[in-house]
Order: sequence, then C-alpha cells, then structure tokens
Amino acid sequence: MLSRQNYKQMSLYLVWPPFIYLLAKNLYSPRPPVGIMSLAVSAIATFVVCWLPFLMQPDPVTTAGHVISRQFPFGRGLYEDKVANVWCSLSLVLKLKELLDPSTLIKLCIAATLMSMLPPTVLLARRPNATNLMAASVCCALGFFLFSYQVH
Repeated sequence: MLSRQNYKQMSLYLVWPPFIYLLAKNLYSPRPPVGIMSLAVSAIATFVVCWLPFLMQPDPVTTAGHVISRQFPFGRGLYEDKVANVWCSLSLVLKLKELLDPSTLIKLCIAATLMSMLPPTVLLARRPNATNLMAASVCCALGFFLFSYQVH
C-alpha cells in the first residue's frame, strides 16, 4: 500500500487507516518500541525503494519535483466537471475559485480533508480493532473524496 501512495494522489487515503491501526496496535503492545521501530523501518524502506529510481537521475531534485508535480497537479483547478464533491456542489452558490486564490484553496482543501479524517482516526487510535479499521477506512476514503483538491 505504501508504494502506491508514492505515485497516485487519490491513493493517499488508502494508507492512512492501516498506518494508524498498526501504530496504535504497537503502542498498546507489551513491547512498543520494537513494533514501532519495525513499522518505521518498513515505511522508510518502502519510500526509499519507490523513490530510488528518481533520485538516481542526473538531476534528482528536478526529477523528484516533476514526479511530485505530476502527483499533485494543482494547476488544473479545484475540481473537474466530472467530480461531484463538496467544492463542485458549493460552486453552484459560492464561486470559491473567484473569491480565493489557488494557494488558499489548496490550504482550505487540505484543512477540510484532514478535519474530515480526524474523528475516525482518533477512534481507531483509541480502539484499534478490525471493525474500527474498516469504519475508519470508509470514512477516510469518503472524506478524502469529498474534500480533497480533485486533480485527476
């Protein structure tokens, strides 16, 4: 799952609930430092393996920047006509694109997305079990779809 996160913006919501679940399970285990350390090492190793081909290029900063700009193409606008999220619905009565500059819209989307994902994340962190993992996964996916900066 972590490897997909590196290449597709909409996959970010997939990795969050399992990460919180594993982190909480390890925090509540009898030997939390060992579990947390193995979780950190596996996450970092996944990122390194995914990004290594790009970082081995002659100009790694430009290459990595290009990959990130392709992953998050904010230049396309707040939403596309085929995306029926909160921002698309809200635009019928409030033209946010005309009221706010793009950098403010990006921050608004990030804040709204994170706030929508906060309650299920807190519940999952406090009670890490399979039922809460599934509920948090659905809630985070829905929050991400409804509030994120839709840049397909």
